[in-house]
Amino acid sequence: MLDKELIKHYLRQLISGLITAAFAAAVLLVPLVKEQRLNRRIDGDYTGIIPAPENNVDDVVYININTASEHQLQRLHGIGETTARAVVKYRETHGEFKSADELLNVKGIGEKTLEKFRDRIIV
Repeated sequence: MLDKELIKHYLRQLISGLITAAFAAAVLLVPLVKEQRLNRRIDGDYTGIIPAPENNVDDVVYININTASEHQLQRLHGIGETTARAVVKYRETHGEFKSADELLNVKGIGEKTLEKFRDRIIV
């Protein structure tokens, strides 16, 4: 049978080990949590945890280019009223976009413009 002092010793070691393990887990997880954040799409649908874009904007909004209105498209960097109208017209004429690269077929959107907002759109 174990005496009280030996039991106390084992309990202290167990608690110390648990605290160390919890601290190690926290240290390892903090960078992962900072790398990811809860994001929302502009249409209000929950998108889950997604890697944050490199620009580290605190309130990241993703725009679904297949459902966004002209006004919503104008929230994208480099998209003004005329280009937003052209995106909607292209979508109505050709159907839903299959990829972000298909935006290059829209008058007013080139490679440089697309790269400005590629990380903020959903197809």
